[in-house]
Amino acid sequence: MLANTIIHMQNLAKPAVKPNPALAAYLKKNGLSLKSITEISAEHARINHIPNEMEFWNQYYKSALDAFHESVEYSLNMETFGLMADMVPSCATVFEPCCRSGYFGAWLASSRPDVEYVGMDINPLAIEKAKQLAASNAVDPSRFVQFDYHKHSIRHDIVIGRNITNTGNFDIDRTAIKKITSIADRIAVLHFTYEDRMGSDVSNLWVCYGTCGFAFEQASEPFGTATGSPSGPAAVAFVYRAAKKA
Repeated sequence: MLANTIIHMQNLAKPAVKPNPALAAYLKKNGLSLKSITEISAEHARINHIPNEMEFWNQYYKSALDAFHESVEYSLNMETFGLMADMVPSCATVFEPCCRSGYFGAWLASSRPDVEYVGMDINPLAIEKAKQLAASNAVDPSRFVQFDYHKHSIRHDIVIGRNITNTGNFDIDRTAIKKITSIADRIAVLHFTYEDRMGSDVSNLWVCYGTCGFAFEQASEPFGTATGSPSGPAAVAFVYRAAKKA
């Protein structure tokens, strides 16, 4: 099965990047561009040593690391924002767990007025920033909610996210997959992994979703990211979709 999965992955055509002036304007308006911020990079290195997860994320948002990462991954976002938005059906109810500070959600809600978007994050600083971002983009701030999505039980047409099926070290979060498949019939996720285990991740995700009664499909070739360590394996990301089997 792994061999077949790898062949399928290699034969996928990378989605064409269509010029999207509205998306480019959105990213620019919200201070995101192709740039490197040395001071914030140093701050990230400092807080990486904080063992307490909640304290880490508090420092993360206080240091504007969210905006830094969105800026560093600007090219990745230009491709994946549009790709994932295209997976959302017309007039769908959309749920984004772990929405962080709302960069994707504000774009989706502002560019797709037909959908009913809800973003959720357990961190109050993340939601505070998401609400501010929403307001500055003419999006209702109440679309962003502070809550633990593991306790969320309302069903939606589609769950969409950019790292919800990853653990902290890029392992597959099977608990997250079980949860999101219990509250929606469609899933669209940007998944992060390492180049040297790309094939095994695709195969394992296929098995995880199959166990939950979903058909899994990789929707893009891997994108290079700025997340990898110079001394470690190269980090990549890819978009996938999953849908409940009839």
